[in-house]
Parts: sequence; C-alpha cells; structure tokens
Amino acid sequence: RALRDTLVLRFRALIELNLRRHPPLGFFAAQLKVTPDHLSRSCRSVTGLSALDLLHERLLLEARRLLAYTDAPVADVARDLGFDDPSYFSRFFARRAGCAPQDWRAALQTGQVSPP
Repeated sequence: RALRDTLVLRFRALIELNLRRHPPLGFFAAQLKVTPDHLSRSCRSVTGLSALDLLHERLLLEARRLLAYTDAPVADVARDLGFDDPSYFSRFFARRAGCAPQDWRAALQTGQVSPP
C-alpha cells in the first residue's frame, strides 16, 4: 500500500511539472519506471480514479481556476493550458464539466456553480 501511495504522489508531482505539455500516459509511466497499466491500477486503488482521469481532473481544475479568476477569453485559457486548438479544449472541458467553458463561467457569475 505504501509503495502505491508513493507512486501516486510521484505521479501527481509529475502532473504538476508537465500539466501544460500534455505528454501521453506512457511518458509518465516511463518517468516512474512502471507500465501504464500498473500506474493506472495503482492510481485507481489509491484514489478511485485511473491515471488518465487524475491527469484530466487536474487539467480541468486548472481550467476552472483560469475561467473563474481571469477575464481571459476561452481561446487564451486553452492556449495557456497547452491546447493548440481552442475547440478541442472546449470539447474536453464540456466532456469533463458537463457544459461549455463559457457556460460554466456564466454559471459561476450567477452563483450556479462554486469557484474551484
């Protein structure tokens, strides 16, 4: 259990260092000297989420922060988070958050959602 906890902590630290670069899961696994399957199983046993879900949740949190605390257009938020295509960012955000980035920002301003 302790080894898995340590692996997940190291994975989360690597996420922070590479958040805006979007490396594939294999990159993280290689850095941690484990297979992607092992990394994902370890993450799931410790957090209940797969490695990819942890990565995407962290990216979504950062997107919410930028949308909540800046006036930057969605396209600028997308670029700041390393997305080359703002429409891909919008699809990613909508899939994870349940609504488009601009709709989430509007809901935040009317108090329908809480800031991150």
